[in-house]
Amino acid sequence: MTQLTAALDRILNWAKKNYDEAGDWRSGLTFAEIEAKTEDLLPLKLPLEVYELYQWRNGCLDPYEDYSAVYSHFIYDRLDFLRLEDAILNYQEKPNKNNPLFPLFYSDRAWYTVVISPEQKSSPVIITREFYQNKGEIIAPNLTTLMIAQAEYLESESNYLEVCQKYNCQSLL
Repeated sequence: MTQLTAALDRILNWAKKNYDEAGDWRSGLTFAEIEAKTEDLLPLKLPLEVYELYQWRNGCLDPYEDYSAVYSHFIYDRLDFLRLEDAILNYQEKPNKNNPLFPLFYSDRAWYTVVISPEQKSSPVIITREFYQNKGEIIAPNLTTLMIAQAEYLESESNYLEVCQKYNCQSLL
């Protein structure tokens, strides 16, 4: 198990114990399924961490919609873990096709994104309130670091700023 998967499992366990509205999470996809969904749709490659995220789970189910649910809550109310198909649709609907930001999570205030590139390298996590404008702020050096910091913060109820500083994050989810 990688550090990212272990951190995601810690977050899921915390959510199930502490947050009634955490929702159900979709089963993960295989690497081949992710490749098939993204091969023709994206001109660029997703970072390998994003493959791991979607192998772990493919977003959240919405308990109020039985048919092809799009969103549910990831950790908190109003924080949605996009299923891969919806993340791709949101990416494709941007008017600026040169915008490399790929959405993973959405809240009523912001999009949490990664940068896609031809190299499939690691990406910082960028928060943007203007997703379609290609503007944002780096909040973590990569997805693994963000999820490890988020898990530690949730489990230990540590000081938010101390956890951010420890992991070199500007913000958490």
